[in-house]
Amino acid sequence: MNGIGKRWIHTVSLAKAAVLSAAMAGCGTGREPPQLRAPQPGEAWLLSTTRDQAPVYQATYRWTELPEAESGIDSPETPTVFPLLESETHLDPLQPLVPATRLVTLDEVKIFLRDQWDPMVGGADDRGWNLEEFRTFLIDHGMGWEEFFTLWRDWQASGRTATELIHWINQTDKLAHHDTVIASRQGAIAGGLAVSKFAWDIIKDGAPVLNAQGAFTSILNSDDKDWSHYTGSKRQEWGKFDTLFITGYQGAIVADAEWNVVCYYNAVHPTHGGRYIPSLYVDFDWVMATWYTTFNGGCALSDVVNVSTYPSPNQNPVPEVDLLVKMSVKTLFSAFSVTAGKFRVRGDTGIHSG
Repeated sequence: MNGIGKRWIHTVSLAKAAVLSAAMAGCGTGREPPQLRAPQPGEAWLLSTTRDQAPVYQATYRWTELPEAESGIDSPETPTVFPLLESETHLDPLQPLVPATRLVTLDEVKIFLRDQWDPMVGGADDRGWNLEEFRTFLIDHGMGWEEFFTLWRDWQASGRTATELIHWINQTDKLAHHDTVIASRQGAIAGGLAVSKFAWDIIKDGAPVLNAQGAFTSILNSDDKDWSHYTGSKRQEWGKFDTLFITGYQGAIVADAEWNVVCYYNAVHPTHGGRYIPSLYVDFDWVMATWYTTFNGGCALSDVVNVSTYPSPNQNPVPEVDLLVKMSVKTLFSAFSVTAGKFRVRGDTGIHSG
């Protein structure tokens, strides 16, 4: 591991220790834990994912200020700042690969606010570009700035308007939308495979989702969807992962999740050929968020592909699927949405990096 990675781990360990010490020190004293202060222009917030304490992914968000004349904010005590992704680093190519994020520029934000958002919200002739309303809109929907502008670029390229996009976001629950899309893809799977519905939510308002239905997924033979009829499966854990959001002010932790992916694979059926996945899920050991911060997370499955090389592959299927783990943090100041991990899972060999 290089020196940067070691320093990062050391800093993260100290930050976590400080948070736990502060929490214990405040117990029984009647004192409230310290709250996050408003981010200042130029301040950096850091996002880190490690696996077994080895850095996997790091991202830096820089709080950027929009001038008063453009933001429409009169109070100099309340700088109008918003976080833009400044850099991201994939530190180990053998670990789960998070897709590269399309960076958003300040000019891109200005053009959208001036030409699209402001005429919709405040009218083109009002003072400022209504940045505060746009920031609130993103927080309410749990969308990060990069996530929104990536969607806007694709939306605009298809000839649709910003008004249509805003209406679509307002009318669509993002998590339910993802779940619906995934379910519709699963309904068209060929090759004798049946995929159980996988709930999108895995963390809701800081608490892991533990309900039995939808807490895990299985990929079985379509002629027998009862996972208990499959035997000989192997258990595999891929982790432990630790995803941290840290402010640039005294290294305060905004949110923290320790998790790993668990897979039972290589299962066989007494009368049907093939190799199956009776259970695949994300397991959380620790979830923490500061006050006035909401930490949510979700999973999604890609199309399932039959990669069997057996004779008569439709009668002897081997499923392969991508599992995507996403996490979002909503604070008083902004929302962040990140892909925490992407994993490829096969019925015969288990979990691989995506």
